Amino acid sequence: MEIERRFLLRDDSWREHASAPQVLQQGYISVEKECTIRVRVAGNRAWLTLKGYISDVSRHEFEYEIPLADALTMLATVCPFKIEKHRYLYSGTRRFCV
Repeated sequence: MEIERRFLLRDDSWREHASAPQVLQQGYISVEKECTIRVRVAGNRAWLTLKGYISDVSRHEFEYEIPLADALTMLATVCPFKIEKHRYLYSGTRRFCV
């Protein structure tokens, strides 16, 4: 089960403690309240993720590593919704992903 928390940052001061960004490509095969199916590529690795609805802040999450070539084909052919994320690891007093 995944519990997602989001926070609004006051300023960019966190960047001095953050890693270089990891670029993620994501495509959504299905986006429904009951179940979201996502393909994600980060570097030379890829995952297929299914998220099932529990409540507005928690979901069942199942994630499987898949071959990179399969993920790239899925992104190109069956993912109508695509985004690119830049993820930073923050190592200040606590470790966060921004």
